[in-house]
Amino acid sequence: AEQTARFEAVVEDRIRQRLDAAVVKARAEAWEQALTETEAKAKAKVEMVLSAARERETALEASLQRDRARFDKLRRSRLRNVRISCTLAVVSHYTARWRRSVLQMQMRQA
Repeated sequence: AEQTARFEAVVEDRIRQRLDAAVVKARAEAWEQALTETEAKAKAKVEMVLSAARERETALEASLQRDRARFDKLRRSRLRNVRISCTLAVVSHYTARWRRSVLQMQMRQA
């Protein structure tokens, strides 16, 4: 009877050890799966944030290109206006000289 009791105790102890090992293994697998899912979610979130950042960068680059084009157009327009105003100044200067010389000739003739 004593041997049977010891044998049963040993068998029960081994069963408990196996159950404990199975529980530990199941918990480890559950943690591993949870970590994998969390990691996948984190990667997806990071990818989403990076994608949004790339889209914003593309939009900003397009806006910058439009601003550069607008600035170049404005600069060319201003240069053209400066050229026109300089030309007008030169023309009016020589027109005034020509009028003075015409007036002087008329006064000499009179």
